[in-house]
Amino acid sequence: MKKLFLLVLLVGTVISVSTFAERVKPTLIVGGTKLTDAQMQGISGRLFILDIEISDDIEEFDYGQRPSDPNQEHCDIIAQNQASDLGLDTRDQSGSFRDYNTVKVDDIYAGYPENRSTEPEEGTSGYYFTSYGDEKEHMGTYTRSAGSESYTRNMNRSYQNTERSVSVPVGYKPPGVITQIFIRLSKLPFFKRFHR
Repeated sequence: MKKLFLLVLLVGTVISVSTFAERVKPTLIVGGTKLTDAQMQGISGRLFILDIEISDDIEEFDYGQRPSDPNQEHCDIIAQNQASDLGLDTRDQSGSFRDYNTVKVDDIYAGYPENRSTEPEEGTSGYYFTSYGDEKEHMGTYTRSAGSESYTRNMNRSYQNTERSVSVPVGYKPPGVITQIFIRLSKLPFFKRFHR
């Protein structure tokens, strides 16, 4: 009998609240556009409210690297900085950050033995490594949206200020390249990208 009374009371409360909520208009209406599944995959899950300054003291961590000698080839540092700008975790698969000034591209490639593919996977971003011979000699970054037959290839000519981004078909391979491998990188969570 007591359980029946509590159930009736609960149902009555829910009906009263929903009826009251129906009569009272929402206090905040947010306009927007419905996102596609591909667009939703690119969202980190953190809510940002545009046109409202939530905090002016939030800064982005700087995971970038600087070349020890800007006159030398540094496709690796350019790629790492591009990946960092994309919000990607550039630690190798052992969880270590490496100083790209002290290693070769082939050594960086060896730090990513998993998640390798010959084409960029849908809905991923990461590094690509190319080879003109036996070992990996050049690297850059890529981004491919879910459902897309093309991807954005962030290329560089190994020196600062030679970067450019182009949209190319998934099967694209630059002239002279013997092999290329794509390695997806995970996105950094909000608390590892920004701080106060």
